[in-house]
Amino acid sequence: MLPSRLSLNNLQCVCLVTYNNFLGNTSHSMSVNQKFIVFLLILGITFGGLWISGISNHDDVLFVSDFSDNLPYGIRMIGADKAWYITSGSPEVVVAVLDTGLNTSHTDLQDILWTNEEEIPDNDIDDDLNGYIDDTNGWDFVHQNNDPFSLLDTPSASLRNHGTHVTGTIVAQMNDYGLVGVAPDVSIMPLRVVNENDRNMDIIVAEAIEYATANGAEIISMSISISAEYGEITNSTSYQLVENALAQAYAQNVLIVAAAGNSNGAEPVQPANDSHVIAVGAITSDKDLATFSNHGAEVVAPGKDVNSTIPNEGFGSSSGTSMATPHVSGALALLKSYNQSATNDERRDLLQVSAVDLGVLGYDGDFGYGLINVTKAMELLSGQTITIPVTTSTGSSEIPTSLTSSSTTSTTTLTTLPDSSMDDTSETTTTQSSTNFLSLSGSLITIFLTVKISRRK
Repeated sequence: MLPSRLSLNNLQCVCLVTYNNFLGNTSHSMSVNQKFIVFLLILGITFGGLWISGISNHDDVLFVSDFSDNLPYGIRMIGADKAWYITSGSPEVVVAVLDTGLNTSHTDLQDILWTNEEEIPDNDIDDDLNGYIDDTNGWDFVHQNNDPFSLLDTPSASLRNHGTHVTGTIVAQMNDYGLVGVAPDVSIMPLRVVNENDRNMDIIVAEAIEYATANGAEIISMSISISAEYGEITNSTSYQLVENALAQAYAQNVLIVAAAGNSNGAEPVQPANDSHVIAVGAITSDKDLATFSNHGAEVVAPGKDVNSTIPNEGFGSSSGTSMATPHVSGALALLKSYNQSATNDERRDLLQVSAVDLGVLGYDGDFGYGLINVTKAMELLSGQTITIPVTTSTGSSEIPTSLTSSSTTSTTTLTTLPDSSMDDTSETTTTQSSTNFLSLSGSLITIFLTVKISRRK
């Protein structure tokens, strides 16, 4: 494969010059047919070169298309990839994920963990006197130990994968591997609250919320529900512990995001129905409300066929308001990364006023305030207009090779593409494929005619 069009053009010029010189030096000894045969051979080289050029350019286009697969459709739909031109997050912003646990060996989930700086690892001492021994990177509230990374021992793949999938949507890394999350440079505090029977006991969830608040989480993401129907309410007064923990967290400027539920119900489930919680409904890639999504959410986000990380270096697609929730958590983490002084109410209002209205004008029972729009929210917060780079002739975009976040602690290499890139790539690929076909056809015809004339001669 030729490395560039310049090299190909040089080759064609050399062939034409050689052809002219050859005819000039042998014009007295060659017949007209011989000269014509040589001309056809040179023409074949030229057409063949154009075909090679087509393949080379086609490969470049496919590279663009392949990389665009690294951005799940939800990232584009909420405009996170455009917000990265201002910030891709800060490690100082901590998102607590209350879920089934987290597989941190995944390549896309390296270097994402929150670290408890006041705890000395593995010395069997509660160094920071917070009641949890060696809680260096999180806590398992089901088994009361410092290992929130072990996978659930259950035959249910969706349950085993759940926490890792949710986390990937928030923070999967920009590392030329796999896919990218909404806020790839923030930190994750993994807190396991789901037991092997897929139960989220209220007193365990309350304790995890209190822990997250006390240990510096700015956002709490809960793709869970707490249901009396499934025996997750311990007694008649125990759920009050959850309500108290939520109120305390909100009062300390911690934003809480939770899944609205997957029963097509009229209102969000607990704890998403709490006034201190941003309830999230799910929409499809066509921006329709997902058939399973509960109504009455504050906002909606992509939750149908969402691709994200799963254990053992895998990637998988899953659906549910659990998948919509981390889109909102990641969006709030980006806003917090840019402006850490904004209050809960300010960020919540920003999320609402910037949302894309998908139903009747204003708030409605299906879509709430609408689909979250991180681009618009970031523009309102920063006072900047996000300008997307122009499209080049190959259908790709001129992307800055490096971005420095607004946070002083975060620098990220950005290799993403704007919304239009997929459409541009499709058009370019189709056009280039036609060129390849014509070039190949020209080469075959040339060879055929050359052989025929040579035999006749």
